[in-house]
Amino acid sequence: MRNRKTRTLAARFTLVIVAVVLGLGFLFTVLDAFLSYRKELVRARNAIQQIKESYAPLIVYSLWLTDYGLAETQLEDIVRFPYIERAEVHETGGRTMVYGGQPEAGSEADPIDLDYVFRGRTIHLGSLVLHIDTKAMRKTAIMEQVRSVLYYVILGLVTSFTLSILFRSMVGRRVMTLSNQLRADTPEHFHEPLGMTGRVTRRDEIAYLTDSVNRMRQDLKALLERKNLMIREIHHRIKNNLSSIDGLLYLQAHQSHNQEVERIIDEARNSLRSMTVLYDKLYRSDTDGTFSAREYLEPLAVEIHRNFLGREGIQIITDIQDFPADGEQMSVLGMVSNELITNSMKYAFPGQKTGTITITLSRENSGRIHYRYTDSGTGFDVEESMKKPGSFGIQLVKTLGSQMTGGDVEFDTREGFCVHISFNGKLR
Repeated sequence: MRNRKTRTLAARFTLVIVAVVLGLGFLFTVLDAFLSYRKELVRARNAIQQIKESYAPLIVYSLWLTDYGLAETQLEDIVRFPYIERAEVHETGGRTMVYGGQPEAGSEADPIDLDYVFRGRTIHLGSLVLHIDTKAMRKTAIMEQVRSVLYYVILGLVTSFTLSILFRSMVGRRVMTLSNQLRADTPEHFHEPLGMTGRVTRRDEIAYLTDSVNRMRQDLKALLERKNLMIREIHHRIKNNLSSIDGLLYLQAHQSHNQEVERIIDEARNSLRSMTVLYDKLYRSDTDGTFSAREYLEPLAVEIHRNFLGREGIQIITDIQDFPADGEQMSVLGMVSNELITNSMKYAFPGQKTGTITITLSRENSGRIHYRYTDSGTGFDVEESMKKPGSFGIQLVKTLGSQMTGGDVEFDTREGFCVHISFNGKLR
């Protein structure tokens, strides 16, 4: 999904107000320009009506008397009227008198008949043609709106930014404060109610929202406490049950006189011990299912090594990076470590009283975890060993390592035995 540039409520509110005010200003300006044009058009029509009533009779009289000088004087006065750019008199005898400039393209021509009534008979003497400059009329209407446009723009900007400042002060800043508090909130701070900073005492929608969030946080706090108590109790009971099973297996092993049975039971007890250590850490750790990797693997290695009497010369060296690890993944590494240490103690040092087992665990910045186990024993062919019927331990290590997220397992037996397991750590 494409990341979009985020805008605050105040910024979006400002953009909306600017758009609305400017949009309304534009509509009002267009409407005002139309009304102004209609006003100028009415003004021009009134002028034409005045010309018909006052100047047309004089021109008819001058034509009847063939006083063309008087007619031209009337034409000169006519073109002084607003938007009359040209006046023409076309006499029936073919004579034409013109006053004014060449009419603009798109101008309107308004003809007026020049009739003289003599002894009850109407005599048509010609026509008076008035050319109306509609372009100048529109230009005048538009120019009159320039001030209105500037007024609306300035008013819109001032209003928008004023409302934006008020909105940011009364709403945006308080919502941002609440959002930042929620973003930084953790279960450890649920007992502290969220609130606005400063002298904000208004009981408005944001205050009611804050109260609702605080009530939800208190309810969530109670639910988390009950859940954590149940999880800790479950871990404690599992640990006790594993200890009970370990004790029962111990009794069963000592009642048996078959060394093979005792060996199998001891291996099962070792696996149980690794699980017991795991659940003990879960019981004592935070309830989010994570704990220190070092505090889990180092005691586990010591506990497994302690089960092999007479092998005190085999030294276990650990280099465990201390980081919060996921309980499920540490459980897998615990079973892997139990299996590998047990195999090394039994088979890697035949006839030797000394040897070294090294366990390292590290985590990259990307979250990738590397587990490496080596011993200085005799080594063996892993591929050949896995083909044998009794190679359950190596197969278990390979299976467990591969099943983890992004798990990769590599063996190296050129000098002793080495296995490298890498996987993606779970982020918390």
